[in-house]
Amino acid sequence: MGDPHYITFDGLVHHFQGKYTYILAQTIPDLPDTLTQFSIEGLNYPFRRSRRITYLKEILVNVYNHTVRFRQNKELVLDGVRVRPPVRPHEGIRIYQRTRRIYLETDFGLYLSFDGNQNADIKLANTYRNRVEGLCGDFDGRHRNDFTSPNGVWVKNVNVFGESWKVPLKRTTSRLRYLIFYLISMASTATGSE
Repeated sequence: MGDPHYITFDGLVHHFQGKYTYILAQTIPDLPDTLTQFSIEGLNYPFRRSRRITYLKEILVNVYNHTVRFRQNKELVLDGVRVRPPVRPHEGIRIYQRTRRIYLETDFGLYLSFDGNQNADIKLANTYRNRVEGLCGDFDGRHRNDFTSPNGVWVKNVNVFGESWKVPLKRTTSRLRYLIFYLISMASTATGSE
C-alpha cells in the first residue's frame, strides 16, 4: 500500500521502495496437484515529485490461464482487453466492483482487491499455508523468515530481499529463449551432418 508498505501474510511490516515490477505472491514450484497455481505481480512506479519514492501503480494476476491487470482509476484489463466489471473469465474467477474497489475472487480461496490508486489487499485460504512466496512472504505462520529470496536464502536487508523478487524483463527472457533455440538448432544441425 502507499509508497510501498507491505504487511506479509505472517504479519511482518516492511517498506521496500523498488521501481520495477515484483512478485507479490506466487505459488511455490512444487505445488501439490490438488492446488491451483497463481502469481500476483505489483508494479511500483516513481512519484512525480520524487524519483526515490515509489507507489503501487498496478497489480497483475495470472490464474486459470487468464491475466487480469488492475490499473489506476479502477481500469481493468482482462487478457489484454479493457473490460468493465462484473466479469467471469472462468467458472472459478469472479471479478466485480464496489464503490471504492475492484475485487477478484477465486473458487480456491484467493481474494484480491485494489482501490485503483495505490492500495491492494491479498487474502489466501489456509490451504496455501507454506505454499507461496514473494514480497508478501511464505504464509507459514512465522514472520521472522519472510525475507527469503527465490533461491531459498534468508536475507536481512529489505532492499536485497525486494530486488530478489523483481520480475525479469521480457526482452531478456525472449533473448534467452532465442539463444537456447539457436544452440539447440546448431547442435541438431551438427548431429545431422555426421
